[in-house]
Amino acid sequence: FNIDENVNLDSIPGTLFANNPKLKQFSMFQSDITSVPVNLFSTTPDIERIVLYCRGDNRLASLPNGIFDGLKKLNMISFVFCDIDSTLFSDDFFDDLESLQWFDFFDN
Repeated sequence: FNIDENVNLDSIPGTLFANNPKLKQFSMFQSDITSVPVNLFSTTPDIERIVLYCRGDNRLASLPNGIFDGLKKLNMISFVFCDIDSTLFSDDFFDDLESLQWFDFFDN
C-alpha cells in the first residue's frame, strides 16, 4: 500500500487497513501527517515494512505507545524527516518486533 506525494493527508484513519489483513508494506512519501493512530496496524499482523517520509513544517512529532504491538514480522521501519522525539518511547516500545532488522529514523 503506497501513498505518494500527490495525496494531501494530514491524518490517517485508524481503520485504513481494516480490510487488508495480509498487508505486507505501507509507504507514504512527502507526507504532511502530524499524528498516527495507535490502532493503524492492529489489523495487519503480517506487515513487514513501514516507510514514512515527512515534509513541511507540520511533521509527525511522536508515535503512540503500542503502535507496533503484535507486529512480530515487521523487519523494516523507516521514518525520515518526521521530527519524532525518540526520548518519548517507553522502554518496551519495540518489544514485539522480533524480526526487526532495519531501523531508520534519519533527521528526526
